Amino acid sequence: MAAKSLLRVPHGGNLSQSAAEDEAPPFRVYHGDRLVPPEELPLQVAAATGRTVARSECEIRFDDGGTIFISGHTIPLRDKAGALRGSIGAFIDITPRMGELGIADMMSREMSHRLKNNTALITAISRMTISRHLPKEIYSAYEERLLSLSRFKELGYVGDWKSVSWRQLIENSITPVVGSATGRVSIDGPDVQVEPASGQNLGMIFHELITNACKYGAMSRDSGRLDVSWTMDGDDDGRRLVCIWQESNGPRVEKPAQDGFGSRLIKTLIKSLPDGRVTRHYRPDGLRIEMSFQLPSAH
Repeated sequence: MAAKSLLRVPHGGNLSQSAAEDEAPPFRVYHGDRLVPPEELPLQVAAATGRTVARSECEIRFDDGGTIFISGHTIPLRDKAGALRGSIGAFIDITPRMGELGIADMMSREMSHRLKNNTALITAISRMTISRHLPKEIYSAYEERLLSLSRFKELGYVGDWKSVSWRQLIENSITPVVGSATGRVSIDGPDVQVEPASGQNLGMIFHELITNACKYGAMSRDSGRLDVSWTMDGDDDGRRLVCIWQESNGPRVEKPAQDGFGSRLIKTLIKSLPDGRVTRHYRPDGLRIEMSFQLPSAH
């Protein structure tokens, strides 16, 4: 009843965005200026993937011209055997807060726009001045790293530079590279926010990992899979994030005779984090990387 009251649906009405036209509720769901299709709504995503959808925010536009903003948390529901059987979510009206954030949001969007323009300018200058002096593969790697850094900066602007979503950081690094192969990638772990200073280095780390996986590792084969998971160890006074990067069903893995540039870059970046550690396991059936670092105290 509370949901129907919030969404202005009469008693006995249908809340589903996939309902038949004659039963459709009097609203549509938007994210920014984009109409969100039913299959991408938090409840549907949690029910279909078994993944928790945390801190999701969206705009509800009513047929009568009214608008509200809601925020919520959705979790999957499973039966005793562990099989998915649906999802459940809790949402609140955050419209008053969104009004207060309007100016800050406008400034963040403007800075994001300027960042994209600057990145495009740097890329154009690089192509005209240095691309002709480097082998194609080396220049392409340079350009990809530049774009990866740009994606992270944009994520920081969206988060107002207070914190960065760990999940979004990983998704922003992996999705543009794997493209249509996202079905062979699993990303799972609790909702965690990291400081932007650490997030920039982490974004570069994941870019290097996914690039190597697509060129030489599991994602270079149609049968290959990638599973990225993380957990939190310790309490609020000593929290540690532990992340596992596991590739499987790809070409046979052998330990290289020496570390390449990407491996050295990852080691340097992870060591720049508070008590950052990384270990590689060159298993024949798939590369496994374990990395961890200390998070700031919650107090």
